[in-house]
Amino acid sequence: METVLKTEGLTKAFGRKTVVNRISMTIRRGDIYGFIGKNGAGKTTFMRLILGLAIPDSGSVSLFEGEDRRSAGAKIGSIIEAPALYGGCTALENLRRFAVLTEGAKEPDERALGELLELVGLSDVGKKAVGHFSLGMKQRLGLAIALLGDPEFLVLDEPVNGLDPTGIKDIRDAIRTLNQERGVTFLISSHLLDELSKTVTRYGIINDGVLVEEISKQELEEQFRRNITITVDDDPQKALEILQSVIPGEEILRNGNILTVYSHRFEPAALNRILVNAGLLVSGLNTHVNDIETFFLERIGG
Repeated sequence: METVLKTEGLTKAFGRKTVVNRISMTIRRGDIYGFIGKNGAGKTTFMRLILGLAIPDSGSVSLFEGEDRRSAGAKIGSIIEAPALYGGCTALENLRRFAVLTEGAKEPDERALGELLELVGLSDVGKKAVGHFSLGMKQRLGLAIALLGDPEFLVLDEPVNGLDPTGIKDIRDAIRTLNQERGVTFLISSHLLDELSKTVTRYGIINDGVLVEEISKQELEEQFRRNITITVDDDPQKALEILQSVIPGEEILRNGNILTVYSHRFEPAALNRILVNAGLLVSGLNTHVNDIETFFLERIGG
């Protein structure tokens, strides 16, 4: 699969503080890559480096498998920090101005601009000046501007910042549509872990400038499997054999007299009944479910 972004040992320091520390990241075409870390972890600086808005101290950035920076840049849209907007103009007028910057002398397609506003939920703002927009509305307009020129790769820094639940859903739906119907690849940073988990296909976790882990959505879901711990005091080996007769062996682990079952085939009460009917005494039965927030906090020292 084509690589859209590949960095190797990317590093940036400000004074004695290394903000981006030898990050090697790979994003492939079609990914929705969630970039997670605390404030000050280095997410925004990393995004600025790959966009050419800052110069790295060392390391390399390759876009679209080595395409030159100018032609690659034409395929990228971005929102980094707060979008720069014309406060005295309407949303449509802002799009017209940025369309001229994006497409040069080409006359902006009014129908296409209207479709962008509808996509981000701003089709009904009329002649309201952007200076009177809420933060969330400005974020939506920033996304519409980032979409000018039909980019293949979108870099979004906290795109749902300031949005209400309806606005968050609108942006989430827009990201899914762009990814699934137009094949747009995304790099998205966000502090809303639960929300991010609804859209992304891969995660990168950054802590103090270091990319501590990359993990796919499927691999992450394996971390969240519900598990049932069963304590059997009299004959745990027999209990293991009984459970293995109804549950695949790879879904059961035994540690002494404690059996851990990673299976959704049976509820805890049903497993208890199976063992009790076999003449075994179950002295403990507990259900555990890991959550996404705990998983990430463990890795970023939260």
